[in-house]
Amino acid sequence: MKTFILSTLLHYANRSVGHSYKEEFYKIKQKLLSKYGNRLEDDWQHIVKHCYRCDGTGIFHPEYRKSETCWYCRKGIYEEIIVQLYKYEFGKYIFHTPHKKTYIFKEGELPNVKFIEGYIRHDIPKYHLADESMMWLFLIYNRKNFIKKLTSSQYQNNIYTPLVALQYICFFFKYKQWKKWLPKKQKPDKHFVAPEYFDDELPF
Repeated sequence: MKTFILSTLLHYANRSVGHSYKEEFYKIKQKLLSKYGNRLEDDWQHIVKHCYRCDGTGIFHPEYRKSETCWYCRKGIYEEIIVQLYKYEFGKYIFHTPHKKTYIFKEGELPNVKFIEGYIRHDIPKYHLADESMMWLFLIYNRKNFIKKLTSSQYQNNIYTPLVALQYICFFFKYKQWKKWLPKKQKPDKHFVAPEYFDDELPF
């Protein structure tokens, strides 16, 4: 049961990791996989970043002189990386953690292995399950970041889960959202002149 709960929380939290909590989350991820995960054969990831200066063509077109070979890239490739990924089976899910990154500078340097091309993309789960799962992991393994995330200024719509609902309650009172339910006081019209200021003895 413990493996099922922790692997499910890690699976959903892993699908939407914000930059604010990325480092802290990956520490928890590595800790869980090292302790409970079953290490499998490594995977390899191949990442190609195309040059934005020449739009990946390798030919630079400056306005003030003739076109020439782009000096920022190699045939349209700005950066090429191979990442060795540790692969784990945890519960019924498969997880990866990066191990070694190698920058490729010449053609023909790729090892003879099957690659995962590009970045690994995850579909964000519905009902804020990613945020809910991450908050539970923080509650168990990192209370400081749990409080930080709980009291953050993040606003959620369509709340279905308990910790996300608690986060919204904190947001509601911290930023005085209850004030929008109070009747608004009407401000006096600056261009309105009260009747008592009119002169009764007008010349017309």
